[in-house]
Amino acid sequence: MAKNCTLFVVALAIAYFAPAVAAQVSGTAFAIAPGLLVTNQHVVAGCRSIEAVVADGRRTGSIVDADSQIDLALLRVSGIKGATARLRRGGSIRLGESVFVFGFPLVGALSSSGNFTSGLVSALRGLKDAPGELQITAPVQPGNSGGPLIDSSGLVIGVVQAKLDAIRTAIAIGDIPQNVNFAISRDVLVKFLAKNKVSFAEGAVSKPLDTERLAELAQSFTYRVVCNPQSATKRPAPVVRHQPNAPQPEVTKRSPAELEKAEARASVIQKIKETRAGAQKLLELHEAERKRAEERYEQLKDRYYKGLASRNDTLEAEQELLRAMARIDEDKRWIAETDQAMAEVLERDQVLRRDQGK
Repeated sequence: MAKNCTLFVVALAIAYFAPAVAAQVSGTAFAIAPGLLVTNQHVVAGCRSIEAVVADGRRTGSIVDADSQIDLALLRVSGIKGATARLRRGGSIRLGESVFVFGFPLVGALSSSGNFTSGLVSALRGLKDAPGELQITAPVQPGNSGGPLIDSSGLVIGVVQAKLDAIRTAIAIGDIPQNVNFAISRDVLVKFLAKNKVSFAEGAVSKPLDTERLAELAQSFTYRVVCNPQSATKRPAPVVRHQPNAPQPEVTKRSPAELEKAEARASVIQKIKETRAGAQKLLELHEAERKRAEERYEQLKDRYYKGLASRNDTLEAEQELLRAMARIDEDKRWIAETDQAMAEVLERDQVLRRDQGK
């Protein structure tokens, strides 16, 4: 478990740029019509500028519409040449049907060409029975937000939105949720597109495609989007779903169920400790990386001013320094969050012990 927690922290630590510089936040979007991309509103919230990453570089985009109530946004990006997604025509989504996700999670840790995962529709409503959402088991991570949820025919049936906050849920209920992720439904997306008078292609459910073909198809109309925030302090956080008002048992004595819950809480505490230890080790490693990157940048900058180094090499060294600084910032943020999580767990345990008269 320590290894798994450490790997998770590695991914988070690399995912964003440092707030001390011009920070960048990555998400996913997909083409719904020529020059128009769909993503989540939270992906583009507070952006000074937006860019879509394409095969030959980046294209600057603009926000056509963004609706925070349904967490959808429509972007206009000129110069994009590629396929557009097709939405499923009619037919209700079935509980248990296979679904697939393509996106760009954990930029810097995972493949820059995208990540393809599969799962099932595990519920036809969202958290706390929310309508207009689907619960899915296909794994998603920070950066998947705004990506397409497709069926076995390659048709879009939703927009990936969020994952359940595992640590906060574990604190609340004493257990760690697995593969609890959410997507905005096709019906909500269709209404959003209609409001913006966007014409889109549709298709009927057909014979299931091979997963290889599904991955190629999704990749052909899906893009990584980069948000350059207005300011470093207003960087939007990845959307995760908390479990609010989780029921708390009224404890009067140590019943078998209470003992089991106590053991679960002890396991949660141990996992949080392991996560923090991993983050601390990463912080030390990234501090060393930052120092090396800074030294290389200063050397190249000096050589560039003397005409001995190219501008591209110097800019590349500068970007590597920014990435190293970002990793340090994410390490510190993750350490602070694990410290807060630990404090909440310990405070909850103290309340339980006091209620039990111990």
